[in-house]
Amino acid sequence: MSGKFDRHGIQFQYPENWELVDEGTDDACSVSVHSPDGGFWSATIHSAATDRQDLAQRVLEVMRSEYDDFEAEPCRERVDAYRLEGYDMLFYCRYVLVAARLRIVPAGERTMVILYQSDDQQMRELTPVFQAITVSLLRSLDTAV
Repeated sequence: MSGKFDRHGIQFQYPENWELVDEGTDDACSVSVHSPDGGFWSATIHSAATDRQDLAQRVLEVMRSEYDDFEAEPCRERVDAYRLEGYDMLFYCRYVLVAARLRIVPAGERTMVILYQSDDQQMRELTPVFQAITVSLLRSLDTAV
């Protein structure tokens, strides 16, 4: 069974045992789901279309300022029928190696930042779950855009 988020003009499904945090309004939306083991997936929707590369660079700057030994590599991937671009990141947080994935997605007249992360070991098992959440969101946008 899965939970379903349907607010702020977006929809997605997520594992029902994950915690949902909705910090959105109708103008700006930031929503995340957190696994019981500490990984999380988030989507932040900017109400105006924004230059994707500029937005990605701003997110990377914030991450670099927060974490030591921060590394980021550009990434292009296909998830289901969708081609996504962004960055794969690695950094240490409290002596734990953390893997994070940043994807910037145009959504009609809006721009969406998708970020998911977990410790490096858990990323292998959580990646299919994170991608399924992302695909459910992108499929909902196909009909909304």
